[in-house]
Amino acid sequence: MAKWINITAIFLLLAPVFLRSQNQRTVRVGVYQNRPKIFTDSKGIPQGLFIDIVEEIAKAESWKIEYTVGEWVDLKKGLSEGKIDILPDMAYSVERDSLFSLNKIPVIESWLEVFVSYSDSMSSILELSNKKIGVLVGSIQEGYLKKEIKNQFKIEYTVVDFPSYTESIEALKDGKIDAVIADRFFYYSDLFDKDVKATNIVFRPTQIYFAFAKKKKPGFDVKGGQKLNQND
Repeated sequence: MAKWINITAIFLLLAPVFLRSQNQRTVRVGVYQNRPKIFTDSKGIPQGLFIDIVEEIAKAESWKIEYTVGEWVDLKKGLSEGKIDILPDMAYSVERDSLFSLNKIPVIESWLEVFVSYSDSMSSILELSNKKIGVLVGSIQEGYLKKEIKNQFKIEYTVVDFPSYTESIEALKDGKIDAVIADRFFYYSDLFDKDVKATNIVFRPTQIYFAFAKKKKPGFDVKGGQKLNQND
């Protein structure tokens, strides 16, 4: 895939907050389908911006990477239970910051957008009223739609949870839902085709991180070099 950013620069910023060891260690990394940031290709091989960064750091730190492919909500649960060590592509929230350890430097910035069928149109957030809106279960947009937008704009709609973006887009094309809420990078995914249209409705700017199991405590800034896992 095309390198949108300088992976080496990101590595230099992020490396000190990753697990570090003089000897090779196995690091378990979660992978879900969210092209182009993180996904598996037709051969089942993990790809994407976050995987590029993980692989660069693995080479420098002599990691052995074990990838676990699954749905976002299952991987998030697995991270909280210590079944995986790193879950890439996590948007910041106060709740998540209390549940997981996030690296000090955000990898990228993003925001949420409303996507509709190409034959439809929507230009105001108020037009979400009385609509069926698809979101990724366990995502930032799920909580944001179910609580904050309803309270802020005093509108009612139905939030429909999907385990993957693929299923939400299929439902959109089949007319089972009226819109899908996803982050801005969805525009560059294979799912964004001629039958799907981005609206000009954007909200909730956020920063995207790597998330670690809470037992691994960074406790330092990027100029440090201490181990993330202080028990090593």
